[in-house]
Amino acid sequence: MDLDYKRTKQHLEILTYFSKSIFRKNTVNDIFWDIITNCIEKLDFVDCVIYILDKERQVLVQKAAYGDKNINFEDVLNPIEIALGDGIVGNVAKTGEPELVSDTRGDPRYIVDDENRLSELSVPIFSQNEVIGVIDSEHPQAGFYEQYHLNVLQDIASISGFKISTTLSVAERDDLVSLLTENPNPVFRVSSNLNVILYSKSAENIVRRLKSMTESERFDILYESVEKALNENKSIKSFIQLDGKAYSVDIIPFFEQNYANLYLEDVTAYYDAKEQAEKANLTKADFISAMSHEIRTPLNSILNLNRLLSASEKDPERSKLFEAIEFSGDNLLTIVNDILDFEKLDAGKVVFQKSRFVIRNMIDRFYQLIFHRAKDKSIALKFNVNDSVGEAFVGDENRLMQILTNLVVNALKFTEKGYIRLSIDCIAQSEAEAKLKFTVEDTGIGIAKDKLDSIFNRYEQVHSLSKGNLEGAGLGLTITQRLVEQQSGHITVESEQGVGTTFSVILPYEISHTHLIETEQIIKVDDINLEGKRILVVDDAPINIFVAKKFLDGWLVEVLTAENGQQAIDICESESVDLILMDLQMPVLDGYQASSKIRSGNGKNSGVPIIAMSADVLSSSRELLEKSGIDDQLEKPFHPNELKLKIYANINL
Repeated sequence: MDLDYKRTKQHLEILTYFSKSIFRKNTVNDIFWDIITNCIEKLDFVDCVIYILDKERQVLVQKAAYGDKNINFEDVLNPIEIALGDGIVGNVAKTGEPELVSDTRGDPRYIVDDENRLSELSVPIFSQNEVIGVIDSEHPQAGFYEQYHLNVLQDIASISGFKISTTLSVAERDDLVSLLTENPNPVFRVSSNLNVILYSKSAENIVRRLKSMTESERFDILYESVEKALNENKSIKSFIQLDGKAYSVDIIPFFEQNYANLYLEDVTAYYDAKEQAEKANLTKADFISAMSHEIRTPLNSILNLNRLLSASEKDPERSKLFEAIEFSGDNLLTIVNDILDFEKLDAGKVVFQKSRFVIRNMIDRFYQLIFHRAKDKSIALKFNVNDSVGEAFVGDENRLMQILTNLVVNALKFTEKGYIRLSIDCIAQSEAEAKLKFTVEDTGIGIAKDKLDSIFNRYEQVHSLSKGNLEGAGLGLTITQRLVEQQSGHITVESEQGVGTTFSVILPYEISHTHLIETEQIIKVDDINLEGKRILVVDDAPINIFVAKKFLDGWLVEVLTAENGQQAIDICESESVDLILMDLQMPVLDGYQASSKIRSGNGKNSGVPIIAMSADVLSSSRELLEKSGIDDQLEKPFHPNELKLKIYANINL
């Protein structure tokens, strides 16, 4: 049933195309070439030939041929002639009945001109109830042609018949009279020296407007595309805006005649709707950006205040309450992050970075990140990096971490016993690139086979809400799939209910040929000593300064504070600091402006590391951060360990 629907849809699309395309052709030759080239392209034929009947001599004369026998798209210089009634083609012309021959070896009528052609399809072209020609195709595969091909080719022949006979009857006239009067859309012809030489009534205003422009203006707005179409002898689709209207333009070159026909369609309504949709998307992005800041800022305070309280709590029962708060806060943060990531992917704002990373070090960091999520479950986390995997690669390590985190956290959610295993293999490698396969396997509850096709759909949650084990907005796997595919990768899933699920991700990475001087070491948070360092915290929210100061005090850091960008600049002019933690959205001067002024000054802190702390992850683009002189970024809400690692990485200890 699916194949029938697909074929019917394809059939209609082909007929729609030919109905429009052949209508635009003004010579028999153009019609012939349009038919045969598009039969090959749209029907997967290897060749296609058109014969026209010479009534006086009672022979069919080859007028156009294209395919592997005539690969250079050349005119037929030595046309084949077939007597009416001879061979399959001649028989079709004589009887007016189409022929589908599945195996030419069993048909004595077949005229052997190529022993490798084993099947043939021929249909008559009618005009006023008379056969005027034949469309013929041969194929090296026996049984290639189906009833579907026959039906489509018959319809093409019917559409073509009247147009061919009309064009023949007026000796391939060299004007557009019928086209110009019948086509309600603007149509005009431009010569090779870019002059308008003919136009329809509906094109009068457009042509008049074009003629009022300078040559340079005309060239920029439209004629550059016309010149390209003529020079390259190929059709071009273009788009112009003129006097408040938008037009889609099909430019069809006629190389030998030294002109091009331009077919315009008014798409102003569509363009306006598209523009409105884009504005709506921008408004939505602005709203989500603002909500990002408004939600993540207090969430940062809630989570970190909870961590401060739980660190000093001795009562086991109260400790469980703090753990429950952190669990719920993490789930809320996951939902917010998923919505933001989805918005960035939808808006095309995700930029993939290219930097060198060591795969085994990445796995160590990943383990530290994911371990605390699995510690309360009696399941084992297993990691395996195959010996086939190289040492270092170039790509976006953070996005890889996000993909793996999404998959492993998803596995943790639905696995109560057994294990979760992450395996990494190299499945293909060249001098410059390696394809790595990341496999996340779990022994969880599995996914029903009828749900597998929808597993990556947005907002889709394949397990029942009644089970009470769902967290998130149903966007995690959708985001994962998009992140993979936008890096030219591929993701698949296999699952069996009651047994488990396996996700496989294949991603290409450049191979880093830079040799390591010494093994990179993963710094453990507990080993970092920040005692005596002076850090300036800049934030307009007192609660954020309070939370940051609490952590920094605990690490024996000397803390200076400022409530806006101008205060930060003033402090930097009088005090020496080792690092600045800079909020981005503040009154008086925001974080971008303050950072830029600190960098442009000649003070003692002009080169000090600046880490942006932002709850608005949509607006704080890497390009804008770098332009302002900001070295690094920490997204709110952040874990204190992340803050400590960022400070360590940016201070020259």
